[in-house]
Amino acid sequence: MSKEKNIVFFTPSEVNDKLPQIKKIINQIITLKKKFDESKENEVLDKIKIKVSELENIGCILRSIDYGLVDFPAQRFGEVIFLCWKIDEEEINYWHTSTSGYQSRKHIKEYYILPKD
Repeated sequence: MSKEKNIVFFTPSEVNDKLPQIKKIINQIITLKKKFDESKENEVLDKIKIKVSELENIGCILRSIDYGLVDFPAQRFGEVIFLCWKIDEEEINYWHTSTSGYQSRKHIKEYYILPKD
């Protein structure tokens, strides 16, 4: 991982190492969201916010609770991009530019996405 202006940049292998922890947090968020949808209790919403903060502290961005979609900042040839992962995927396999999104995901190759030196 490398840092630039408080942004943590990941390589695919670094993301893959963190996926068990991230998957656990995402599953907790999904469970809490279902509970909140039924109860509308503020305490449940507060717990969701805490779990989202845990993800942010790791350096990733939760894009969708419903899809379990998470982005990880990375760099490709000096450009900031996002490694893109969904909860049903075994490992990180896709990326998109900072101006596109999930619909524009492209398959990655490890040597194309490296931290900035």
